[in-house]
Parts: sequence; structure tokens; C-alpha cells
Amino acid sequence: MLDPFNLDSMSGVHPGRRAAIYQRLLVAPNDPAGSPAHWFRLSWDGLPPGPLLHPDGNAAEVNLPELRLTLSDSRQAGAALADELGHRGWSLHACTTCAFWREQPQATPDGIASGRCTYKPDSFSTDAVPELMSQSALSLACPHWVAGGSAAPLPPASEAGRGKPAPSATGLWRRLAAFITGGQGKRDRPAVSVLPAKTSAVGTEPCFVCQGRIARIGSTTFATPQNDNETFTIWRCHACFTTYLGDWIDRWVRTDSLETEEAFYRIAPAVAGDLLNAFEARRAGAVDDNALETRLHALVQATEPLSRQIKQGR
Repeated sequence: MLDPFNLDSMSGVHPGRRAAIYQRLLVAPNDPAGSPAHWFRLSWDGLPPGPLLHPDGNAAEVNLPELRLTLSDSRQAGAALADELGHRGWSLHACTTCAFWREQPQATPDGIASGRCTYKPDSFSTDAVPELMSQSALSLACPHWVAGGSAAPLPPASEAGRGKPAPSATGLWRRLAAFITGGQGKRDRPAVSVLPAKTSAVGTEPCFVCQGRIARIGSTTFATPQNDNETFTIWRCHACFTTYLGDWIDRWVRTDSLETEEAFYRIAPAVAGDLLNAFEARRAGAVDDNALETRLHALVQATEPLSRQIKQGR
């Protein structure tokens, strides 16, 4: 039975309970000739009978029935889920199955095992924001995910992003576009904001894979050849510690339509830390703007977007 709607607090009481743990997980068949990867939901209230894994979308497209796990400790969820899926011919594309992930004694706020990501190219700084390296066992696999000690690229999901990244205008095209727009493709001073990872406030954007909220920990803004604002932002979830790169284009100044375009990408914590260092160096005038902008556009071109939205205010 439902209680009446509360006009004083403008809230209502809904039947049942909200799951304490909610994750979106990417699961792929071990057979390369099988179906593509699919998104699944893991719902769990922390009490018996345990977490339930079920398709996120049309279940008829997935040859994998609902999976219920019985656990005595929520820290076992990642490993137990990976093992059970492996027995059924599927693989979990998350940090817990990555060769770069090393479990640590700490757990996430949801009680899921936490570990340290050891992925770091030789060209990256060794002191690139070490507190970003912690990742939940169920954090979504990044493009550098490695299973079984051999490189395994993240397969394309059956639920594609809401669009493909548009080709970036670099090199000759940028110079041509700047000429067409009257040479106003660059502004005098870039807008750069870098916040310490430990002190950033909880944001309002939802995490793509869990119930948590992601916080902005650093950003830098460029002017496009059309004189729009394009802001690249590093985000981190406070619940599962997943790191993201956001690409946000604001066209309202030029078009007077309040149009914005925003895309999110999953990136490794080492990449996030290295970009934060680059953002800080740009603010200090110690990095070439064109080189950093080219690097960011190359990164988003090589990474499958988790989501892409175009919004118009009027």
C-alpha cells in the first residue's frame, strides 16, 4: 500500500526498495564468432539471496539467462561474477578481469573490492596523481583492458553510443577554418581549471556504470575554428572510482540557440592523471596549446563514446 503524496516535502513513497548496489556491466561471449558484447545490470540490496545479473535491454537478443550469485561478502562480487560467467562461456569486461588491476585491502563505499590500476605507458609521468589509480573491481574496462596476459581490445557493444565522434578539425583544416571565420579560431587566454582529486566536491552528473555521482577534477577549454567553446573535463566517480573524459562543446554564443554537445569516454586512471598534469602545465604556460588540443582530439577519435548528446535550450 502506498502512502499519500507529501505536499509539504514534495516527495512520495514508492513500493519496494531501491537497490543499494546498481552496476551496468559489459559482458562478451568468449567465442569471437558469437554475439557481440551486451550491457547487463547487476542489482543487489546487500542481503540474501544475493546480486542478480540480467540483460539491460532486450533479453531475447542475449543467449544468457539471469544469473543469481550467493555471496557471504560483497567484496567477492567481482571475482565470483567473472568465474560464473566464465563457466557459461562469457567474459566480464571490468577491472577485476584485467591483468593491470591489483586488489587492495580497501573497499569502495558500496563494499565492492577496490584495487590499483598498474597501467602506465613509459611516456607517462610516474607521479601523475597517484590517488586516481584506485578502481572498483566492477569499474568498466577501459580501452587498455588486458585479459589473461594478452591484449584484448574492448569489443563493440550491441548498445551503441548515441552517435560517433565527428572528425576533429586539425592541421590544415583548422587553419583553413580559421581563415574562413576571420582568424578567430583561437582566443587569447585559455580557460583552465585543475582541482585536486582528493578535494573535489561530489558532482551532479550520474556515473555511467553505477549509482554514484561523478565529480569534475580538472578541465581545459579551447576555441573551435567556428569560435565555439570546447571543454575537455576529467571526471571521477566517488562510488566506483571510474575515471572519464568529457568533451563538451558550447555553441550558444555563436548560434544563439543554447545548443550544446556532450560526450563521455572511459579512460584509464593513468591517462586521467597525465591529462591533469598537462592541464596544469597549460595553465602555467609550459605546454603547447596546439599539441595538447591535437592529443585530446586524437584520444576521443580512438575511443568509443559511452554516450553522446546534443541539447538545444530553445
